[in-house]
Amino acid sequence: EFIENIRTAVKRNKPDGFIIGEVWDNAITKEGYGKQRTYLLGKGLDSVMNYPFTNAILKYIRFGRAKYFVETVNDVMTQYPSEMINSTMNSLSTHDITRAISTLVAEGIQNSKFNWIWDVPYSRDWQYAKGKLATQAYDKGKQLLKLATTIQYFLPGNPCIYYGDEIGMYGYKDPFNRKCFEWQNIDDELHSFFVELGKARKKCDFLSTAELNIIEAKKNLLIFERNTQNENDGEKGVLIAINRSEDDIKIELPKKYEQGEKLFELNFHNDIISKYGILIKCKF
Repeated sequence: EFIENIRTAVKRNKPDGFIIGEVWDNAITKEGYGKQRTYLLGKGLDSVMNYPFTNAILKYIRFGRAKYFVETVNDVMTQYPSEMINSTMNSLSTHDITRAISTLVAEGIQNSKFNWIWDVPYSRDWQYAKGKLATQAYDKGKQLLKLATTIQYFLPGNPCIYYGDEIGMYGYKDPFNRKCFEWQNIDDELHSFFVELGKARKKCDFLSTAELNIIEAKKNLLIFERNTQNENDGEKGVLIAINRSEDDIKIELPKKYEQGEKLFELNFHNDIISKYGILIKCKF
């Protein structure tokens, strides 16, 4: 009722005012205190933080949970109204959960079927003692973060960077995920990746309304596309492929992308996507 009253006030004063809510579960099916919530039924929120996508991306990159990834993404895609899908707030870290790099490589992260991946079942003292990543773990975490961020940037919705992820900050839950921005400890190579990935995404100006098509989802290989078609511009699309393993994987691109423009690539050559590789190819 409180949120519905907020909506009334906002829309009365600014009809295009945008209300985004922090809803952790599926915002359509969520129940609270024995009642069905009305967050996305035109009575409350315009859109939500997309924690189901966060959980699905991180579980896939850390544990290879391809089936879970597909099921979770499809649940949101089929249940949320399209306007809300395209305006969700997609994050990999927030002030309430472990930072993404820690989620991807640190101790204590559980491969649970039901729990959120960031539900570390250990005390604050344990998190403090285990919080620092050794060089090898950090280097792997950085590579896995690149894969997770690529998925985040090209799934439906708006990618939202939690401050510091782009420079390599890590840590368990509050307060370790809320450290001051480390101006004197910036990972320039990771920061450059975020910059270049952002440029690639910006070239795909059709993403705000593009459809999602998951082409292949295996333990180590994910390929999906976003595409749209209209009478004036014809078909536009972008293909994303990632390899979450350390092995070489040969991929076969859909024919429409064979002559497409490479917007971004990492460890990709002659149809072979190598260790922690990424390919982003566009058809304009």
